[in-house]
Amino acid sequence: VAPADTVTSPDVPASCQEGAPCDDGTCDQHGQCVAAPGGLPEGMKWVPPGTVYMGCAGAEENGCAQGCTDANSVQVSVSGFAIDALPVTGADYESCVTADVCPSVYVGTNAQCDLKATKGKANVPINCVAWGAAEGYCAFMGKSLCTEAQWERAAKGAGTRCYPWGNAVPDCDKGVTFQPSGDTVGGCFTGGPRELNTDASNASPFGVFEMAGNMSDWIADWYDKDFYGQQTTDPFNDIKGTYRVVRGGSWGNGESMLRVHARDKVNPTNVRAKVGIRCCWSP
Repeated sequence: VAPADTVTSPDVPASCQEGAPCDDGTCDQHGQCVAAPGGLPEGMKWVPPGTVYMGCAGAEENGCAQGCTDANSVQVSVSGFAIDALPVTGADYESCVTADVCPSVYVGTNAQCDLKATKGKANVPINCVAWGAAEGYCAFMGKSLCTEAQWERAAKGAGTRCYPWGNAVPDCDKGVTFQPSGDTVGGCFTGGPRELNTDASNASPFGVFEMAGNMSDWIADWYDKDFYGQQTTDPFNDIKGTYRVVRGGSWGNGESMLRVHARDKVNPTNVRAKVGIRCCWSP
């Protein structure tokens, strides 16, 4: 039996399923309309307080032995927050560089970034920036990088789904994935990042786009494969490690990395043509 895309309850009116816009804000997992706070930055989606099942039964990072079920994953509570509806673009980031706050996009010794850097592009996600530059950009905008818990809640809500849009297998309309044909250039289109896709079929329950495929997102947390379950309210791993978490999968990843529970890890000083920026904001 295919898992439900959202939590269903006879007490939740069909007109106010989780993530749906309502008169005062956004519907929560109980079918209540939760008003967005004042000062919500432009271009962000409000995610009401709620729960999310983090991780997936039988999964280490990429795969999931239990398919889309989350029976043995960890349920956590997350306070209300806002998240960028779209990834930060090359043009967005360049405004921070022009203000002498952010470093320029790194190119020169990274072959992929030499070929695929998205510096200055208006409708393509920024890439080739280290974790510190990503956090610096978000701070410049009055925001911060998303925690793992925030990111996963925005991607899946309180329910169970394989991908941000539901359970339909990814295709080129929903995420640029690496072609498993042995072609090392790969990708559904150009073998690199593409223009942003704002089709409704690509959106998470809260109307957030591009959360799977195209460009991965730097995450605030330090990576720890055993962190899940150590905190159950607004979990955030600030204990310094070797890697920072990366979420969402990219144009260079296969299908398993596009699943909402999938985790990746990258040295925060590294720059990657497959990793970019998305910010969150807490009132």
